[in-house]
Amino acid sequence: MDLNRNIKQSPIIGVSGIGGGTASYILYGTKASGDGYQISRSVRLNSGDSAYFNKTFGSGNQTKWTFSFWIKRSLLGRKNIMMAYGGDITEPNYANLEFNSDNTMTFGYASAAYIKTTRVFRDTNAWYHIVLSLDTNDSTPADRVKLYVNGVRETDFSTTHDPDSGQSLAWNGAMDHRFGSELNQFYNDCYFAEVNFIDGQALTPTDFGEFDEYNVWNPKSFTGSYGSGTYWSSFIQGTVDSTYPLSNLFGGTIGSGYTNGTRSTNPGTLTLDLSSKNLTVTNVRLSTYIYGTPSNLSVNGTPVTGYTNGDNTSVIAVNGQLNTIAWSYDSGSGPYCYMRGIEVDYGDGNGYQLLTDNGTTGRNSFRLNFSDNSSASALGKDSSGHSGGLTPHGFSVAAGSGNDSLTDTPTNYGTDTGAGGEVRGNFCTLNPLDKGSSVNLSNGNLTLQSPSAWQYCYGTIGVTSGKWYWEQIMTTSNYTYTGVDHLPVTRTYPGYGANSWGFLSSDGNIYHNNSSQANIGALGGSGAVIGIALDLDNMTLNYSFDGVWQASADPANNTNPQISNLPAGKTWLPAVDTYAATTNMNFGQKPFVHAAPSGFKALCTQNLPSPTVPEGRKYFDAITWQGTGVGGDKTISGLNLETEADLVWSKDMDTAYHHALFDNVRGFGARNSYNIDQAFADGGAYGGKIKSTTNTSITWEADGGSSVWYDKNNDDYVAWVWDAGSTTTSYSVGQLNNDQYDTSQNFSGNTSNPTGAYGNASNAFDGSLSTHASPSYGNEMTYTNPSAGSYVIDTLEIYAQIYSTSCTAELNGTDIMPQLATGTRKWWKIGGFKGQNFSTFKWGPNSGNLEFQLGAIRVNGKVLVDTGTSVTNIPGLATEVRANPDAGFSIAKWSGASNTAAIAHGLSKPPEIQIIKDSNNAYAGMLATSLLSNTSDFMYLNSYGSTAASFGVSEPDYTSFVVGQSSNSNYFTYSWHSVEGYSKMGTYVANGDTSGEGSFIYLGFRPKFFFLKNTQNGNSFCISDTARAPFNVVDNFLFPDDPMAEVSSSTYDHDILSNGIKIRGTYDGINKSGDVILFMAFAEHPFNTSRAR
Repeated sequence: MDLNRNIKQSPIIGVSGIGGGTASYILYGTKASGDGYQISRSVRLNSGDSAYFNKTFGSGNQTKWTFSFWIKRSLLGRKNIMMAYGGDITEPNYANLEFNSDNTMTFGYASAAYIKTTRVFRDTNAWYHIVLSLDTNDSTPADRVKLYVNGVRETDFSTTHDPDSGQSLAWNGAMDHRFGSELNQFYNDCYFAEVNFIDGQALTPTDFGEFDEYNVWNPKSFTGSYGSGTYWSSFIQGTVDSTYPLSNLFGGTIGSGYTNGTRSTNPGTLTLDLSSKNLTVTNVRLSTYIYGTPSNLSVNGTPVTGYTNGDNTSVIAVNGQLNTIAWSYDSGSGPYCYMRGIEVDYGDGNGYQLLTDNGTTGRNSFRLNFSDNSSASALGKDSSGHSGGLTPHGFSVAAGSGNDSLTDTPTNYGTDTGAGGEVRGNFCTLNPLDKGSSVNLSNGNLTLQSPSAWQYCYGTIGVTSGKWYWEQIMTTSNYTYTGVDHLPVTRTYPGYGANSWGFLSSDGNIYHNNSSQANIGALGGSGAVIGIALDLDNMTLNYSFDGVWQASADPANNTNPQISNLPAGKTWLPAVDTYAATTNMNFGQKPFVHAAPSGFKALCTQNLPSPTVPEGRKYFDAITWQGTGVGGDKTISGLNLETEADLVWSKDMDTAYHHALFDNVRGFGARNSYNIDQAFADGGAYGGKIKSTTNTSITWEADGGSSVWYDKNNDDYVAWVWDAGSTTTSYSVGQLNNDQYDTSQNFSGNTSNPTGAYGNASNAFDGSLSTHASPSYGNEMTYTNPSAGSYVIDTLEIYAQIYSTSCTAELNGTDIMPQLATGTRKWWKIGGFKGQNFSTFKWGPNSGNLEFQLGAIRVNGKVLVDTGTSVTNIPGLATEVRANPDAGFSIAKWSGASNTAAIAHGLSKPPEIQIIKDSNNAYAGMLATSLLSNTSDFMYLNSYGSTAASFGVSEPDYTSFVVGQSSNSNYFTYSWHSVEGYSKMGTYVANGDTSGEGSFIYLGFRPKFFFLKNTQNGNSFCISDTARAPFNVVDNFLFPDDPMAEVSSSTYDHDILSNGIKIRGTYDGINKSGDVILFMAFAEHPFNTSRAR
């Protein structure tokens, strides 16, 4: 194992102990307050438009310079140029900075790259900050070319070729330079923001950015110098004839005749563009040599007149800002103009000053911030005031889909009024990592073209609440599906799958599960604008055509929704496809054609809810260290938890020692490791001992005299650590009854037709999930709440089994059957009623009997139970719990009984994944989950097997879970549930792709830890993390069900990204076609602030 690869870019880790010394590794990031610097705009480069910038440099410093820029990638798998020469491209006269076809990055030329990264850059969903720093005079050869990504230096390269000491690279020489392409080829597809080139200085990322208090890399104001003095020649736009160079014009003297002048190539125009200098002058005096009437001789766009053939001196009144001076050479026989000198009078009493190149450093420095989008040419304006900027090619700022000036930037700020093109932040685009194989994306992943086949493509931002608006503009036909899909997505065109809704423009139907739910009329063809309004506060979906909301819908006032009753508690993604057509999307990164309804916002990270956990390592962290073989007590430092390490899961990566789990509830300082890959009682096998923990460290001590579990010489170790809060609470039997049950009224007594032929109303209000109220046809039951004002809905769920979707189910008089489905008896979350009073609930069959069986109603986490009814105690056994509800994690222990009993978990939501273990007996630990079709499924953690039938585990609720047990044992459990932006538990269906395009798993954050298991096949549990794999591609797994050392294989390949995981490998455990894969992930950062990885 390559330790350098495993620890690079990890937090600084100190390992101390008896004779152990201290080791420090590369800094991941230091916290800084941030200067609040805001990037206002980006520019989109589209290869189809041959878009790039260029500038003919003067003779700059070819041994020392810095190139800094922010980039959001669009298309992958092809050569994309960041900077290159635009002239002679024969080696070694060019050196490019580029993304290669394998998505690595290279600086150099084809046969001798100075550096080529091992890291692949395949994250298209967020922004990278790249800094390339050159200093060939550095005494350390490996430090002559430095590459930094998001504030961290790259040190792992597949190719290195250090420049010779003092070597002058061709880059920054006197020739054409291009940004975004090579010479007429390899055009980039990306977004650029805040581009700086510093001639003559080798800088570091901290000159352009800093880590904030949450360890997120952010831009900051560049306060350094772009150079000394002024190179007026750097402000020249156009191609200079080399026979009449700029030194004639800016050399400090005014000669006579055309031979001492400067002109363009034939034909052409030169422009001295001083708009970025903000020069205020009274007059300009031009010395020229003229023949005929040149097509362009102007100051600030106003023609100069009154000259004759030969030498001329012209005085032009400006009395304001001097922006441009232009002169043309139309042909060799005339007319033409040679410029011999330019003098300006600043009105300060010092008379005319001859513009003379007097700079000593920074001749070619520039800054592009793209804030001026008044014209396409303004996009190349230099905002440093040090040069004349660059010339843009292939860009447009005209309103519409072709507008390349966007508010998609690395900084979140601004207020959204619904106009589009207002707020700044990382905007949703179409996701090239989550689309059908035949779907083609372009224009910054905002244009979709599909062949004669229905496929799919999803957006890059998922939402769980709020009101959202985006637009789709048809360009070639009206054959499109557009809509939404919720996790786990079905990966078919929207409206076909069970989790998606989609409008088909050609027939006017809104489809769900391939069945029409409404018809709002067909839409016209090319140029038609579809508006999509997704309201997750009221669970509705509406469409507009060219600004008109169809079927009398009014999303702003939530009246006449086209689609209502969308399922609650889901993560929703935009979804779209076309058939043999092209369409354009706008998620708000440019002005909308039609304003969003009042209260609806653009899909942008600025508008996402503020994360409750802004930095993942507050509650979960992972660290690596290397053993020294010294033994004894050893402290591993480098954690960043809020309180302390309460659950520690450790593993030797190089030796087949067991996975060992320790926790603060069973107690540290004892021989009680839970070796998860074995069926032993606590302490039944060595696993080391944890002596104590803090929020920053773990202290180990030897177990049975052996320290190999944490300190075998030269072995590499990893620990995954969770913070379960600061307090351990003991719950007595029944202590949580008031948190579990609402017994404030006789609910069944307030229900009409309470006597049901197949189950009375009292069965729905008895606190038991094993009974049900099932009215007969024609005798629907209706509960009417006499205290509705005391029941303001936050969450509402019903426990029911339904045999027909034609049944009656009405909440507050509104049909909720579209939110239900036939199948297993389960808890159903009902959405769209948040903030309303709970007034009535009506249920019953449509025709037959036993079609609708209601077991319970749960409002705001409490089950409604008739007053005086005997209920099951919560907990049923005394339970000791350490819980961190904000993190969705708890540890519990209890002494068993001879039957099933409810156990307190201490969380505010039902756990989704639990590890349950008998401490006293040699039984395997179990992983129980409510995320599969059978909500009480479990798997043995020491086995490769698939899911097994329940042995007494039931779907957890808000206070407890029920588990079978024995009276002669003690038990413990670790419980987790998803926390938006911090953790996610779920499933995905593997697509089985063998070309590297496996499933994309949307998480809503940049993960630090990823645990998964194929639930239908005999494959191992798998774990990856960013402590062991700090960059993509990730190919190393540890297997919790097997003590084997870490294994690397291309079949395990996956990318850890800013908003999820992309499966690349073919291993059945992660990518067997059609199999359901269970996963659990924890965040480095929420997607709101994530950088591309």
